Amino acid sequence: MDPLNDLGGKLQAAVADGEPLTYSSRSRDLHRTILELSQQPVATELLDRLEGQSARHQQRVALRAGRPQVSLRGDLAIIGAVCRRDPAAAEEAVRAHLRSVIIGLSQTDA
Repeated sequence: MDPLNDLGGKLQAAVADGEPLTYSSRSRDLHRTILELSQQPVATELLDRLEGQSARHQQRVALRAGRPQVSLRGDLAIIGAVCRRDPAAAEEAVRAHLRSVIIGLSQTDA
C-alpha cells in the first residue's frame, strides 16, 4: 500500500513544517485514495456529496491551533490498519478520527 504510506509521510512533513493548509490538502488526498482502494462506488458517491457540503468546516477545523497534530495521529492509525488489511482496526480508527473531528468542530463553533 505504497500510496497510503507515501501520503502518511507527506502528512507528517506538513505537520513538521507547520503547514496546516498543506496538511488539509494531503488529508483530502488520503481520503480520496482510501475511497479509490475500497472500490465502493456507492460509498464514494455519498462521501463526495458530504465532502462538498462540509468543505468550509473542514478548513476551519484544519486551521485551529494544534489540530493537524491531532488529526495526524488518527490518519496514521487509519493508514496502518488499512495497510495491515485489518478491517476491525480500520473501522475503529475511522470512528475515533470522526469523534475527534466532531469535537474539533464543536470547539470551532463555540
